[in-house]
Amino acid sequence: MANGGRRGLMAAAALAVLVGSGSVALLGGRTGDSESAKMDRAASYPGSSPVPSAKPTERVAAASPSSASPRASSPIGRSAWLQFSKARTSERPDEIYRGLRALDECMEYRLAGLASVEPEVAAMSANDPHQSIRVEAARRMVERCSGFENQPISADEVEALTKKAADGGNPGARARQLFASVLRDKRSGSAELSAARQAEFCAVLRGAQSDPNALIELAPVPLIAATAKMNAALVSAGLNEPASRRLLRTAMEVAACDLGADCGSDSLRALQVCAYVGRCGAPDPVGYLVFDVAATPRDELAFINQWRHSIVQAVESGQCSLLN
Repeated sequence: MANGGRRGLMAAAALAVLVGSGSVALLGGRTGDSESAKMDRAASYPGSSPVPSAKPTERVAAASPSSASPRASSPIGRSAWLQFSKARTSERPDEIYRGLRALDECMEYRLAGLASVEPEVAAMSANDPHQSIRVEAARRMVERCSGFENQPISADEVEALTKKAADGGNPGARARQLFASVLRDKRSGSAELSAARQAEFCAVLRGAQSDPNALIELAPVPLIAATAKMNAALVSAGLNEPASRRLLRTAMEVAACDLGADCGSDSLRALQVCAYVGRCGAPDPVGYLVFDVAATPRDELAFINQWRHSIVQAVESGQCSLLN
């Protein structure tokens, strides 16, 4: 098999695990992450096995990004590179954070290049009657991420930009810093959120009222550490703790979509799932955050939807119900 074909198949396999994290690029990870941090973020998702071909009606259905929310955040623009370039010199916390999100989304293509994306997807979908839809999704991915190829971007620069945005009050950047702190705590032997971390968790959760992407950044935290009350609430659903934590992560990401995060059919995550996996136009974000929905147990889907609505209510009310 040609190298391009192998990379395409690897991309599809990795996508089934990684896409949907928001802060994890297709085959990379958050910019500047260590390998262990990438592994922490790449915890398996429900339905992460290869996806059977979607039904034709599912492929062409208009996706609903739940963007009717008046708080809907600005989607990643046509030129992610332009957004990151602006972020590098900006003094506006929200503009800096948008640039960091754009970098995260296009990180894999910065390293691997874009020239082979459309041919790979065309080859992968050769026997798919909806090949043209998947190739068009690939073309839009290329359009979105052009400009990042081989650009010198250091982890120190990204960390400095994150701090600048967080110091300016951006909730998404604050969520990134919280995740890094919780990860350090875990490596030091702490598996429970401290009082200080709980307070920051709640502050970021409330901040998702103005920027729902903060929930996507916050979603991996329960995979690493939680409170005793949170663990008890999760296990009470009848699922084991590791599974329930993974499902909670998905629920937080779907709730972010409900609150107006960039989850529509033109979001990079949706385009990646369409191009590489063949699931196009899912009418609900669960359709591409939980890959094999048909094979996912009903109790797990019910858990996701129950917590999804609870999280939306928590954000809208400013009550940190995830912890109590």
